[in-house]
Amino acid sequence: MALIIRDRVRETSTSSGLGNMTLAGAQLGFKRFGGVMAVGDTTWYTITGPGGSWETGVGTYVAADTLERTTVLDSSNGDAKVNFAAGTKDIFLGAPGKMLLDPAAVAALFANRYTKAEADARTMKVLLANYGPELLLNSTGVELTLPNDFASFEISIIGLAAKSGSGLLFLRYGDGAGYYTGSQEYAMQVYGRDTVNGPLNASVIDNKHGIIALDGVNDNHVVIRYHDGSDGGRASFFSQQVGKTAGGVDTGTSRAGVLNAIGVKKLLGIFSTVQLAQSGRIKIYGVR
Repeated sequence: MALIIRDRVRETSTSSGLGNMTLAGAQLGFKRFGGVMAVGDTTWYTITGPGGSWETGVGTYVAADTLERTTVLDSSNGDAKVNFAAGTKDIFLGAPGKMLLDPAAVAALFANRYTKAEADARTMKVLLANYGPELLLNSTGVELTLPNDFASFEISIIGLAAKSGSGLLFLRYGDGAGYYTGSQEYAMQVYGRDTVNGPLNASVIDNKHGIIALDGVNDNHVVIRYHDGSDGGRASFFSQQVGKTAGGVDTGTSRAGVLNAIGVKKLLGIFSTVQLAQSGRIKIYGVR
């Protein structure tokens, strides 16, 4: 979330009432709000409407081509939110005069505007907090859907171990037609803690990333950021792994890759070929 101030940003809207403004496109010689703002950003706005109605305030870009009238500063309705009548409105980005003359007012308006929890909720959403190892031990596992207004999964995995033997933990990405497997999935090698006697397993599995769970003290931590491809290009991932080898040496690796299939991939499936110990942790977030 950032306060955006840009020149020559101006659109029209036919939205009426007290709610959000749906932006209908840039006027000739001007730019769109969406061309300079990301979802969650704020700005100063002015709206002029039919019959001499007008309003200035702080707006939040809450979705594509949608401006929320978050805080009204001045208006033709006694400085309260205007109930705009039907018809075309003129909406443009510009700093109100009182803010330019009174820096303290700016600081007061934006200081602690969101609590940490509110700010986190606007940028990240917990999709899986407790993984339930028994749910992952089958070919179906757990399936998660990324909300439409989020662009990435963030997967945090730490200290996973098999109850006995060894196996694979799979993360598979896809769309409504199914998952992509083989070289287009992300697989991790998982061992039981009581069988770990050697160094970090650096083998590559399905052209992706191999890891090993260690002794419970120096467990490896893997963070994977998977982008769904909604901003263009192909769906892609980037992963980082940090931890220690069984010999106590710090280690860190990173990987990146893309899915060959084009289109937006909003599905994430996760399952294991071996029963995992409850002590490991998997958390998955949706990130805007």
